[in-house]
Amino acid sequence: MAAERGRGRGGLHRLPPGGRDGQVRARDAAAGRRRRVRGHRRGRRQDLRLPGDRGRPGGQRERAGQRGPHRGAVSRFYKLSGSGNDFLALAEPAQPPGPETIRAWCRRGVSLGGDGLFLLRRAEGGVVMEYFNSDGYLADLCLNGTRCAAQLAFHLGWAEGSVRLRTGAGEVFARRVDESRVAVELPVPAEPPQEMTVEAGGALWTGYQLLVGVPHFVVLWASGLETVPVRELGALLRRHPAFGPPGTNVNFVRFPSQDRMEIRTYERGVEDETLSCGSGVLAGSAVGIFLGRARFPLHVTTQGGFELEVTDLPGWRWSLAGDARVVAEGELLAGALASPAPPPWAAAGAPLA
Repeated sequence: MAAERGRGRGGLHRLPPGGRDGQVRARDAAAGRRRRVRGHRRGRRQDLRLPGDRGRPGGQRERAGQRGPHRGAVSRFYKLSGSGNDFLALAEPAQPPGPETIRAWCRRGVSLGGDGLFLLRRAEGGVVMEYFNSDGYLADLCLNGTRCAAQLAFHLGWAEGSVRLRTGAGEVFARRVDESRVAVELPVPAEPPQEMTVEAGGALWTGYQLLVGVPHFVVLWASGLETVPVRELGALLRRHPAFGPPGTNVNFVRFPSQDRMEIRTYERGVEDETLSCGSGVLAGSAVGIFLGRARFPLHVTTQGGFELEVTDLPGWRWSLAGDARVVAEGELLAGALASPAPPPWAAAGAPLA
């Protein structure tokens, strides 16, 4: 199993060297061949410079530990799915849940289960979304979660047809494509992908690092994605020292043709493969455009079996459209807070027999 080496580079300029630790080689573009990942060629470029990490690296913020668990603070919940990413949502809760509660609710098989949880509140000019990964961390951006938050706003009658959402990474515009699909629009990534090679699991892996609200590492995979050891290799790359303490999301992508991309993602904060990752889809798309391997509109197949579409818009903006549904609403009961400790063999990481 080997990753595909980058070829056919478009000569876009690189990120500046980061001075990171670990075994890593950053490869600079040839002098004089400097272009960016481009959006629509008409109009003035607006880079995706998302300030929402509030000075913290990696777009993943501190635990909301100061809030406490607030175990009896909320009871009404919504369950949503965006191309396989599933989320719990609370609409204008009296108090936000603490990290222990979020982890308990998101635990699959024991409670409701979910890749994350978001809070949604009405605000002047749109809505405000606060997103938590399933591990209890606040994260600045989850694009599938943002599309689902827009769908919930439509479902609740807070907006009709389109809505502006304020996220930890900045403002995102969303529009309803139809009853089960939502599109979000945002600026082209501010910096082009940076090619780098890291050592993990006794092998060298070449990929592309970039920030799409949160950090991503994109590895081109030469053969079918069924051959990718996503959990094992994804976990090693996600925590590689080259990406610093925040770590990174890891995406394995393949381009069967210039208008199609296939992707599997190991998500930071979920610490597992997810069925879809919206910001990962944009990261993979940016790498494909950067290398000349992709063109718009780009049709993307995720592990969940859904298709997302990335298109180029005027004014240096991209659109990400696809499945986003409210699948259930109900009342949280005390049993949802069960959080048993893992058994000793799981805690020790013993291999399966």
